[in-house]
Amino acid sequence: MVTKVDHNPSWIPTPGIVRRAREQGIYLKSSYGPNDPDNPMGAVKLIINFTGRPELRYVRIHGAAEEDDLGRHLSNGCIRMRNPDILAMVRSFEGRLPRVHFFT
Repeated sequence: MVTKVDHNPSWIPTPGIVRRAREQGIYLKSSYGPNDPDNPMGAVKLIINFTGRPELRYVRIHGAAEEDDLGRHLSNGCIRMRNPDILAMVRSFEGRLPRVHFFT
C-alpha cells in the first residue's frame, strides 16, 4: 500500500547502497537534498508498505533525475518512472492512497 507521497524528495542512501557504491569506487554523500543535482529521486517518491515483506522496506516508486538512465540497471530495487508519468499517476489518486499489487 502507498503510505506517503513525497514531492521533491531528498535521498539518504541506505548502508547497503553506500557499501555497494564504495566497492565500485564511488563515494556517496550521507544525504542528497531536494534540489541536489546528484539526487536520483526525481520529482516524486512513493513510500510503499509491502505487508509481510520486510526485505522490501526500502523499495520505492520514484521519478528519475535523468530520464536517459531509465532502462539501465542503476536501481537498488526501486521502480523508476519518467517524472511527467509519476506526476500524472499521483494526480490520478490525489486525496487517497492506493493499494498497489505486485505479483512475483
